[in-house]
Order: sequence, then structure tokens, then C-alpha cells
Amino acid sequence: MLQGEGRPVMPDADRAELLAALRCVDYVVIFGGRTVADVLLRYKPGVHCKGTDYTVENVPERPI
Repeated sequence: MLQGEGRPVMPDADRAELLAALRCVDYVVIFGGRTVADVLLRYKPGVHCKGTDYTVENVPERPI
């Protein structure tokens, strides 16, 4: 588990439903890999959002 014990607090499906309800969100993808690189390469989104625990320097899929 990447996020540590007891996390995530909200199950994936619930979190996806919450995000999808936002008017500015077109699609939500739940993925199982260590990075979202494969998803980005396949769908080529205009925007990719990460949690606040990431910085510009430490986003694993930044080169994509």
C-alpha cells in the first residue's frame, strides 16, 4: 500500500464518485499500478491532478 496503514480513508469507488460529481471533471480513472504512467499514455488527458503530498519534483510520471 503506497499511502500507509489506514489509508486511503475513503474507498476508491466512493472517491471516484465524489470527483466525478464535480462539473469540471470529465472522467475519473481508478488504476492499480504504482504510477499512472500507462493511463496517461493511453488517454492523453489535458489535465493530470495529484494529491498535495506531491511536488513538481517528485511526481513519478512527470516526464510523460
